[in-house]
Amino acid sequence: MIDAWKRYQGDFNAMTDGEVDEVTEECRRQVEEAEDWLEAVASWKAAGKPRMENSNGQ
Repeated sequence: MIDAWKRYQGDFNAMTDGEVDEVTEECRRQVEEAEDWLEAVASWKAAGKPRMENSNGQ
């Protein structure tokens, strides 16, 4: 883990600190959104996968 940064060494060399921070925040948002989705799916499945009828009765 200590050397994990080396996988992205080329990226870090090509980016400013501000750009690294921007990408990091975007990644955090994506992770949070993915976690939210996964929690919702687990909850939905636990509830028996309920679905609402649409306007044409299906």
